[in-house]
Amino acid sequence: MVDTKDKVAHLLRRFGLGCSQHELDSYSRLGVDGAITRLMHYEGVDEDFNVDPWSFAFVDTKDKVNLDNSRFYAWWANQMIFTNRPLKENLALFWHNHFAVSGAKIEYGPTMLGYLGVLREHANGNFRKMLSAVAHTPAMIQWLDSDTNVKGKPNENFGREVMELFTLGVGNYTEADVKEAARAFTGWSVKYSVNFPPKTTYQEQVRLNVMAERPMFCFCDCPELHDDGFKTILGTRRAYDAEQVFDLLVSQPAHPKFLMKKMWEWFVYPNPEPAVLDKVCQVYVDNDYEIKPVLMHMATSDEFWSDKCERAVVKSPVSYTISLARQMNLGKSFSNKANMEPGITDPASGSLVNMGYFVVNIMQKQGLTLLYPPDVSGWRWGTHWITSASMMERMRIGDYFLGQGGVLPGIWNGINDKFKPQTTADLVNALAAWFDMPLNDETRALLVKSVDAAGGVKAFAKQNTASPIIRSTFKLMSSTPSFQMC
Repeated sequence: MVDTKDKVAHLLRRFGLGCSQHELDSYSRLGVDGAITRLMHYEGVDEDFNVDPWSFAFVDTKDKVNLDNSRFYAWWANQMIFTNRPLKENLALFWHNHFAVSGAKIEYGPTMLGYLGVLREHANGNFRKMLSAVAHTPAMIQWLDSDTNVKGKPNENFGREVMELFTLGVGNYTEADVKEAARAFTGWSVKYSVNFPPKTTYQEQVRLNVMAERPMFCFCDCPELHDDGFKTILGTRRAYDAEQVFDLLVSQPAHPKFLMKKMWEWFVYPNPEPAVLDKVCQVYVDNDYEIKPVLMHMATSDEFWSDKCERAVVKSPVSYTISLARQMNLGKSFSNKANMEPGITDPASGSLVNMGYFVVNIMQKQGLTLLYPPDVSGWRWGTHWITSASMMERMRIGDYFLGQGGVLPGIWNGINDKFKPQTTADLVNALAAWFDMPLNDETRALLVKSVDAAGGVKAFAKQNTASPIIRSTFKLMSSTPSFQMC
């Protein structure tokens, strides 16, 4: 990473959602420090995509609604493609994997949307506050059966996962701790936020709740079903309630190491050295479990800018697909005729809904469906994304994306305007830059040979003969090991 653009590209791959030429130029003008500040402090960045997720639920008219989870993962895919706050969505995905809840069990779309909203709201905020907020979402309550956890017959599911998966990790608690902690979460349930008159249609109930910014379901605490007796948890005895248990868990020495290792591996590289992990844990604890200082520490650390870190993480189906969608300006292709500012209960344009389904389907083919992690532990990250089947799908993505109207002409115009290639080598370098492809001498020679065989820079001068070159070059790039890394 020898210059500002190389460094900013690395930053956007890890903390953003890939690196389009427009984003690279925009962030590079700020310098590396300015780019880090803009990414981290995304609250001050205006969004261009302001289509409310509820507009994806209203179909054709305000009186017809579709509350399937798919309507909301289609919206989230759009948000990822259009967002000017890529770190927010990257973090939301991280927390979705950490606090894994699946639509396979939570089939009611608004419940999953409420859970996703909490992840996005707290994404770079305070972990302790987020832990409580997520625990109280109807999605998490139903996912881990907290609504069946009552005094005298505690259900241990949430008590177990809050230790094993959310705060401490395996080996840092006992079965007795799980049983005792479960008692602190008794009495939780969910209820309708409003009881409407009997003749109110379901569609009207949805519309009225949406307009009032009320959830369909909300958290409910039943004191009669809560066990307020003394509990012994992690060696301490007191009449714990839920919030006191959360305080106890995040104060344990095992917690910072458990969570910070996961975050470091997501944003930097696998298996951090003990001294490196100790530093980031100290930042986390010193800042009272705030996430933003941790991210700033990671992004400004020597380790993040080292050779060990560059292209060291396997692209997930989300990072692979969304980065390409942003590089190919897919959003513009689908949204040219879309209403980008519908009212909250106005149906979203069909082109936006279709694009969301289109992109999610591409991720599904690689093994990941948004809002549908496979189990309570989330997806298996890293090298698990690379299989013979997923590699075939990654190589086909060019056919999927480049077949959309306007995408190929946009790439052709963009490369000619920005790079003005005069030789085949220039053209190969330009295509590699456009798709954020690292080139070594061997790969460059292979691509030059392929482009020359297709007519070289002379053929690229005309749009109709340039299209096969873009397609074939991308297919070659996407088959290389280095293209799978970010």
